[in-house]
Formats: sequence, structure tokens, C-alpha cells
Amino acid sequence: IWRGCIQAIPGGQWEAAQALSLPYLSRMRDVILPQAFKIALAPTVGYMVQIIKGTSLAAIIGFVEITRSGQIINNATFQPLMVFSAVA
Repeated sequence: IWRGCIQAIPGGQWEAAQALSLPYLSRMRDVILPQAFKIALAPTVGYMVQIIKGTSLAAIIGFVEITRSGQIINNATFQPLMVFSAVA
């Protein structure tokens, strides 16, 4: 996302910063990155929302599956303390 947004800044902006003889770090910090930040904000937030939703869904599914496996093993071995300690 961020690389694409930096590349989306028009070449004239890069040339203007270079015409002011700004060093590379100043060009990026003062000219390019503020513009890229405005472009990248919406896709970055959307991607973060997808990550959070996917992680929580995977955690819930994983929790249900592992506790069910623990119940099955517990029913077979009759050692709940050992089995559910391992599950935890």
C-alpha cells in the first residue's frame, strides 16, 4: 500500500523538491510522505480491519476446535486435569 502511494505522487512533486535542492530525507519527510499519507490512509485502515477480523475469527475457530479435541481425549483417557492443562 505504502510503496504504491509513494509511487502515485506525481513526478512534478519529486522534481520540485529536487529543484529546491532538498536532501533525500527532507524531500521524503516534507514533500512526498505527507501527500502519500493522505492517499494511503483509507486503504491502510481497510487492511487493518481485515487483519483484525480475520485474526479474531481464526482465534474463535481454533479455540472451539481445540476444546472439542480436548473433550474427546478426556472422554477416552479420563484425565481431565492433564488434558485441559495441555489445551490451555
